[in-house]
Amino acid sequence: MTLTQIKTLNDLLTILYPGETVSPRYLARKIKSNNKIITPILMELSFRSLLDVRFIIQCDNEDPDLIHSFEFEKDDNLASFIRKTHGICPECNSELITSNIRVAFVRKEFEYQGELHG
Repeated sequence: MTLTQIKTLNDLLTILYPGETVSPRYLARKIKSNNKIITPILMELSFRSLLDVRFIIQCDNEDPDLIHSFEFEKDDNLASFIRKTHGICPECNSELITSNIRVAFVRKEFEYQGELHG
């Protein structure tokens, strides 16, 4: 990555509001880089507890207006949901697309505290 791309990535992550999500694909497109470069950077930030991870699965309903998405904070919760529903969308009885689980990264909210002088 070039220095300009790193600066742009930093700017894009900095302007996120707490709780706002961003995908590796979006960031790669914005900084004109490869998704395979952005994903490890975001994963490292999540390992350092700077970002949270969300797992998203959708159903394959034929009507685009009736496609349902389900978001989970942990991969265990996602796996449990798939097992519990037997891979079927609980909203419309279409199949869940288990071959295309998306990952989004969420900016955490941090509390800033100053030093006490006294």
